[in-house]
Order: sequence, then structure tokens, then C-alpha cells
Amino acid sequence: VAGPWRRPDGATDLPPGFDPRARRLFARAAVLDRVLALAGHAAPGGAINNYEAQQRDAALRPLTTACRQALVAACNAPLRF
Repeated sequence: VAGPWRRPDGATDLPPGFDPRARRLFARAAVLDRVLALAGHAAPGGAINNYEAQQRDAALRPLTTACRQALVAACNAPLRF
């Protein structure tokens, strides 16, 4: 999940002007993004063999995709002025 879009200060909020719903979505997705980043650094994450490590990665992949989609959706929400 690590990528260039991750803010170095770890902020979990969008700037003012975004819809409250988008701000909540972004905050939740940002927290999940950090959890997934930690899970990625802790590989193999308790797996005893290669098969278990692959299963772990396969289980986290849809969650990672959903997290990225949530971040994109929150950032693309219409602004309110």
C-alpha cells in the first residue's frame, strides 16, 4: 500500500471544503492504509511456509484495493464552498 500519495506527516483528514462524508471516508481509509502498510512490513506475518505467506498476501490484496479506492473516492468528492 505504500506509495507516493501517502502524506509523510500521517494526517488523516482532508482540507476544509470537502464534504463531511468524504472527510470521514478519507480518515477511515487513511487509518486502514497505515495498518496495511504495517502488515506489509511485517511480512511474512506469522506464516510458517511459503504457501501461508501467499495466502496472507491474497487475503490482504482485496482489502488493499478497497482502501485505495476509498482514498480516491474521498479525494475526488465535490468541494463545498
